[in-house]
Amino acid sequence: MVLIALAIGVLLGFIDSYSYAITGFTTAELSILVVPLLMLAAAEALGIRIAEEELLLGSALALGMDLTTTLTSGMYITYGFLDYLSERLSSFGLEVSVPRALFAWSPHLIDLEAMPTYLSLSLVSAGGALVAYALRRHFFDMEKLPFPLGMTAALLVTTLRRVFSRGVLVAAVLGMALQLLFIALGEAALLDLTPVAQLAVPGMVVAVSFNAMTLFLALLLPKGSLYAVSLGSLVTYLGLIPLAAALGYAVFTPMPSYEDALFTASPVVSSAVVGFIAVAAIIYMFHYRKAYARTLYVVSRLGLERRSLLMGLALVWSMALVLRSISRPATTSLAIAALLIVVLLLHPLLTVVNLRIVGEVGFSSQAILPMATAVLYASGVRDIAAYAAVDPFTGIPMPQVVGGVAMNTLRSARLLGSSPSRTTAMLIAGIVVGAPLTYVYGNMLVKVYGFDSSVMPLTKWIPTVVWMASIYSGSAAAIVPQMLLIGAVIGGGMGAAMLLGKGLISPFAFVLGMTVPPDVAFTFLAAAVVKSVVLRMGVDLHERLLLYSTSALIGSGIAVLGYTLVLAAMGG
Repeated sequence: MVLIALAIGVLLGFIDSYSYAITGFTTAELSILVVPLLMLAAAEALGIRIAEEELLLGSALALGMDLTTTLTSGMYITYGFLDYLSERLSSFGLEVSVPRALFAWSPHLIDLEAMPTYLSLSLVSAGGALVAYALRRHFFDMEKLPFPLGMTAALLVTTLRRVFSRGVLVAAVLGMALQLLFIALGEAALLDLTPVAQLAVPGMVVAVSFNAMTLFLALLLPKGSLYAVSLGSLVTYLGLIPLAAALGYAVFTPMPSYEDALFTASPVVSSAVVGFIAVAAIIYMFHYRKAYARTLYVVSRLGLERRSLLMGLALVWSMALVLRSISRPATTSLAIAALLIVVLLLHPLLTVVNLRIVGEVGFSSQAILPMATAVLYASGVRDIAAYAAVDPFTGIPMPQVVGGVAMNTLRSARLLGSSPSRTTAMLIAGIVVGAPLTYVYGNMLVKVYGFDSSVMPLTKWIPTVVWMASIYSGSAAAIVPQMLLIGAVIGGGMGAAMLLGKGLISPFAFVLGMTVPPDVAFTFLAAAVVKSVVLRMGVDLHERLLLYSTSALIGSGIAVLGYTLVLAAMGG
């Protein structure tokens, strides 16, 4: 069982290193649906019977390995992309210099100089799993949240007895073929409608793209989440940004390309997201303050949960040691206070709020994390290494994301009657084993594709990287106060509607969509329509859709892996 889990972790680690780069989503969050199916398929192929608890524990190990793609390969590519764009950014008055502790152009396959930073902060992030374990009863029993990905994974495990079929093999081959078609299309896979759209509505940012892997990932998400994410993106890029342009908060060049428009819109989007999250999170925490007080009281009385919470917080707070080793000392008392607030208070708070989002939506993909970035920026912190060490949005440590995945896994464990402590331990073991592996994958992708390849398009990261540069350089344009206020009003309205039971969509899924470029949003919308039709035709057909989408996703990932290895063998 362990060997099967390790092999699956090795495969998915590469697939999600690539898919995270091209979509900007923490795609490993969805692997809770993929890993059990692969475990079942491998056992069936080898003629091995796996008990449900063995299956869950093996899945937790492979999932932990895959989860490190968010922390290592994903962030290594992000900092490399920032370094690559630094010359272009300087023409906008954004001067940034990425320290070698985060990214160093190395002639060798592995950047050993930056490696310790990523591995140590991956261990810091594992603290989120321990926090999730300590608070699981609160979210399961008091808030009664479904954690839809965890429930779906448990359903698949209990209902699917046989995985291999002709349909599964056809789906895998189709996934390979479509992904190779995407690679062959190159830049033609994206239809840039922004120049024409801006003639009609100044500020509108719109494009349509084809990427097989993105579509197959979307088909694994809950239908409601897909609609909410799509709506959040389209409202932002077809509504809020044109509004900002009309008010003079965003100035676009005549007929800009999609990529240039994303550059210009980045501060507007980020400001609206920060305002939205700040108000929505405050409303949520105020509403559930008594429930959390009861939970903390109960946890303090339970020895294992109390130790888990304290150990988790200690791991999270140990990021201060990494901060001290790689960053310049803060020069003002305000900056020092901000760093302490983010490390000691905001990380635990954001972890709790993120667990709520995952419980409702199924995933979070870093949507709420810019709050920490805004606090650091407003306090005058400008050192890139400091952000890398403590900021969960532009930096490496993400105990919030790890905690969300852990809670989905614990939900499956409860439904299957498995041990929550052993499940958590296996997930953390996977993080320890997987971090060095996925770090190497990130290095490999950079060496083979670089940062300007149609095979590995990094368009999704443009708004994030531009905002990072604005933050690090201290640009006054990094935060647009008026858009911050507009985001706060929208977040307050949707947060209040949620608490009153009158909200049609989740505010947290909506704000996640605000960070998604419209080409990805259209793909999500298409997937939502497909899932709506399939669900009307029956639950059995929906289960088949999940199975075939998973098979196609694996097929597309194998296509990318094979193509990458061929290019690497040919010297890029």
